[in-house]
Amino acid sequence: MKLKTFTHKLLSDRKYSNYHMEKDVAADVAQMVLEARVTRGLTQTQLAKKIGTKQEAIARIENGHLPSLRVIEKITKALDMTFIILV
Repeated sequence: MKLKTFTHKLLSDRKYSNYHMEKDVAADVAQMVLEARVTRGLTQTQLAKKIGTKQEAIARIENGHLPSLRVIEKITKALDMTFIILV
């Protein structure tokens, strides 16, 4: 089976496709949070305090764990930014 055919079959599998999309979104969020935090000169601990959580939670987000929309909202307010994710 050619790679193109295999990729098409894999992406047509709804379960895999949803998992793949979630991982892409989590990676995008992780990158945006990390870049915004570093640009503003904040540590993970400082950002965590601003949103009322622990440093470990920020580390998980920056490592690709998809946070809830409520946490994303808190982060965007704390960093004075807007998230735009196109799926």
